Amino acid sequence: MLREEPVAHEADDPVARLKDGFVPIRSTDEAASFARAGTHSSCGVPLDLFAQRLWRERRTGESVGFSGNTLVLLAEGVAVAVSVLPPLVRAAAGMRPIESAAEVLCWQDDFFSAFSCAGRAFSPEALSRANEGAAAGSLIVRSGRCAVGSRLFHRSAKGRWKDALFLEFLSEAVDSGRAFFSPGSEGTGCAAPDPIPSAWGEGDFDMLAWTFRSRGLPCGAGPDGFRITFPAEVPDGAAPDLFGAYPRDPRLEAALSIRPASHGTLGPGLVVTLELPVRLAGKKGAVAAAALNELEMEGRCDDFHLGAWSASPERKKLSYTSFFPNRLKAKGFSLETLVLASIRRAEWAERTAKEMAATQSR
Repeated sequence: MLREEPVAHEADDPVARLKDGFVPIRSTDEAASFARAGTHSSCGVPLDLFAQRLWRERRTGESVGFSGNTLVLLAEGVAVAVSVLPPLVRAAAGMRPIESAAEVLCWQDDFFSAFSCAGRAFSPEALSRANEGAAAGSLIVRSGRCAVGSRLFHRSAKGRWKDALFLEFLSEAVDSGRAFFSPGSEGTGCAAPDPIPSAWGEGDFDMLAWTFRSRGLPCGAGPDGFRITFPAEVPDGAAPDLFGAYPRDPRLEAALSIRPASHGTLGPGLVVTLELPVRLAGKKGAVAAAALNELEMEGRCDDFHLGAWSASPERKKLSYTSFFPNRLKAKGFSLETLVLASIRRAEWAERTAKEMAATQSR
């Protein structure tokens, strides 16, 4: 990849701003009191608990603190920012109201790193290639810096995630982003199962298949995982339970696969891939993937963003890839909820990608 001279830090440089206002934490009690003093601390996100956890689990040479209302981790090669924001979109029909969003941005802290392009923005194709092996966030470029971004929604009190599960999602987002920019890292990536097996097995996949077959959706399961297809475009008035109630066209169906795999930092777990039927050849696919990742980080899709969109030049299709480590199962992570969230994401992304394609063709 060609390099240019690095650009100077600008006044709006996000990492410089974080460092300028950084106040370190010196104890778990201090971590909780800092978080509770934040203006968004009443929005349901357990930022006080996560600040305590991040401080307890910090590594040698790392500093944890706050910059304004943002929880910050400063490590070698990366600056992590965890912010609680008001929701941008209303919840989809049938979903509980969104109270707030937790945004995790793991900023690359070295303009000379392989990911920075020396201050130049990555091309859409380069971003797409980097995002093919996503774990818990998408690689984006802002203000001349690269960042791995994730976004979690916290819904109304009636349907809150357990704090323990929410904390695990936040921890996964921070760990995978930190690993991406660590010295000597080649980025994120998932491989075949390692000697430590996935916590999810054939019985889990069979039960998931039975659940969705009863709803009229074609799916299969076995020791290698689970796969399901469903319409990416849903007729007016249709709901997930009614997907089998109208004529099916395989050319217009999205596919979701869930399979055991291992991540270099997060260990064994599940890699989840959502593939859309929309066909975008050449640069159009990469441009669409980059735009979807930006929209996800803006909160335009009302489901958690713990993965990344990429475009396959060979298949000419858009894919969303995520990784969920074993530790989530013990905290109550539901595969059925994951499938339903993927169905909603497919509807939103298919509609958005087609709108982008129509705009580009004008």
